[in-house]
Amino acid sequence: MRKHYHGTLLDGTRRIIANALIRVYLANSIKLARIYSEKYNLKSVWGARTKTDEGGSFGFFIETDDYRNKEQAFKVESFKRGFVNMVADEINI
Repeated sequence: MRKHYHGTLLDGTRRIIANALIRVYLANSIKLARIYSEKYNLKSVWGARTKTDEGGSFGFFIETDDYRNKEQAFKVESFKRGFVNMVADEINI
């Protein structure tokens, strides 16, 4: 089953952070997750990365069949020069 996750990246003053790199890992680890850019795309995204758009939004899909534990949690990290890197861990999708 393919599940969708989306979010909007904001700084500490709630300003949008556009064009930031987003990387997805398995929860509590540095092992990259397998993500997909579209619901029906068969090819995963290289490096488990995506970017925020001009509105700070980003999204990706997870295929639960890629993981033995169907309740696998994930970690999402953002990176952009001039901003503090942000981490959200233990995300259930």
